[in-house]
Amino acid sequence: MEEPLLEVDHAHDPQEGEGNKEVEEVDEERPRRNLGEGSYLFDQRDAGAGRKWLGTCMKTELVAILKPVRTYELAGLDSFQMEAGVVIKKIVWVLVAAGSFWVAAVWLCTLTWVQRQLFYAHRIPIWLGQDLDKPETFGFLKNQVAPFYIQTPDGQKLYAWLVVPLGVYAKNESSLLKGTTVKDGRIESTLAFRLLADDPGARIVIYFHGNAGTVGQTRRTEAYRMVSSGASDKTFVLCFDYRGFGKSTGVPTEKGLVIDAIATIEWALNAAKIPPSRIVLLAQSLGTGLASAAAYHFINQNPKIEFAGLLLCAAFSDAATVFLSYSVGGTVPLLAPLRLSKFSEVWFSRQIHDTWKTADHIAALVRRSTKLRLIFLHAKNDHIIPWKQADRLFHIAAGATVREGLTENEIDEKKTTTERGDGGWIHEWELEHKSISEIVVLHGGKSKKSDQGRVSG
Repeated sequence: MEEPLLEVDHAHDPQEGEGNKEVEEVDEERPRRNLGEGSYLFDQRDAGAGRKWLGTCMKTELVAILKPVRTYELAGLDSFQMEAGVVIKKIVWVLVAAGSFWVAAVWLCTLTWVQRQLFYAHRIPIWLGQDLDKPETFGFLKNQVAPFYIQTPDGQKLYAWLVVPLGVYAKNESSLLKGTTVKDGRIESTLAFRLLADDPGARIVIYFHGNAGTVGQTRRTEAYRMVSSGASDKTFVLCFDYRGFGKSTGVPTEKGLVIDAIATIEWALNAAKIPPSRIVLLAQSLGTGLASAAAYHFINQNPKIEFAGLLLCAAFSDAATVFLSYSVGGTVPLLAPLRLSKFSEVWFSRQIHDTWKTADHIAALVRRSTKLRLIFLHAKNDHIIPWKQADRLFHIAAGATVREGLTENEIDEKKTTTERGDGGWIHEWELEHKSISEIVVLHGGKSKKSDQGRVSG
């Protein structure tokens, strides 16, 4: 009896590749009988060789199937790695560029010239198309405003406006309409000046504006009208441009601007003969530094000169704090990383040339005053000077009313607070003849497009 035979159809055998050669080598070694039409009978007595042949066939088929799949996977992985590498390189370059820009910005902010351009922004006019010598173009009545110049001790000329209140204007309208104009920058010959100087009950508010622009900046002119309408038959407004601003001569520096502030107040005291008890200093933003420095100067005179009131809108403690807290467009705190380290913060503060130590001036003013009316006004949504600056100054001023000083917690326990709902709140501190208030409104701060806001400016 014949041994069982295994029939294999070579019509389905692999015909290409390395596997075919291996199969052919195995086939030639095995006993077989030709059955025609490409079929063979293999002797199963060589079972081991048969299994080896079958294994070689399966291996060859698997290699043929998996080889393109593996090649596709490797190609996809390589492509992914290449794309990831490109993305990582781009991220690294962006970070390097951003870091370089930030380092350059910090370095630029240590230069005196750059600091003054940023801090004072005096080259930004905001009055193009209007004539400062014609206040009517800013919405005032004819001869309601008298433009003139104030001379400083160091030879600079400060451009100023004297604004007549509406009540006084109404009583003297016909005379004002045909009144004389200012000659040679001197105001003494005008009716506006005589109405101020000849009225023993007249009061004057000296307005210290913020950075950029001039006395004619829109929101400032609105402030003049609001102030003079409060007691419209008595309150005049004196506003002026610091050196380097508008039509004033010179270049702005801290020392120079303080000289300007003192010279303007002395004009009201000596030229207009208005006693300090009828003078209020109203300041906004940058102007709060000037007003507090000027008040500090006069409180140190012999005898002391104390004014009816000091109102500081959007005040700041010092220039370094303003730089470190400034946000580009109200959203990007450019120098904020410096505040992460006490060392870097102190280092940068030492690079500031015009320091404007308002906090120190306020504390000294409060300590030396015998009577004082001090008000801090700030908008909670101020994006340029955070309202916490006013809160800090309030605590510094309140603490200075006591010789040994007070902690913030002690002040918070004793201060009086009035909640005003959507209108914000008021903190008040009174001790003997010294009254200190902090008024915080929820809305009205500087906009993100301009640093001249309803409260700040």
